[in-house]
Amino acid sequence: MAFWLRNGGEQTVRSYGGAEGVPAEHRTWMEGLPLVARDDHRAFVHAGFMPGVPLAQQDERACLWIRERFLTTDYDFGAHVVHGHTNQHEEKIETSEPELLPNRTNLDTGACYTGILTIGVFDQSQARPLRVLTVGEREE
Repeated sequence: MAFWLRNGGEQTVRSYGGAEGVPAEHRTWMEGLPLVARDDHRAFVHAGFMPGVPLAQQDERACLWIRERFLTTDYDFGAHVVHGHTNQHEEKIETSEPELLPNRTNLDTGACYTGILTIGVFDQSQARPLRVLTVGEREE
């Protein structure tokens, strides 16, 4: 919890007017969120997965924190992985473009730095996003 607070959680709590302002149903919803969400084509996860480990056997640490081993692999996880956690290189942050690869889509384009949030639009026709939207205004 302390780490979450230091990494954006404090701003979230403040947006509610303090911890006492967070409605019970919002807490319940957040506490009940899955570590990984799946559909027919994709696995949605915060950071990524450990290559070579079946999705059902991935541990929490990898799902929340993995970087290099996941980002540099072309491993087929059996589902297209949609993730964030590691923002794109600075030249890509300027254009707010996600990283679209055969095995994964990284939607983290640095919203905490740019003020622009990137959103992938998906349906059941394909694993990769149909399109990518951005919202917000670049912070100067």
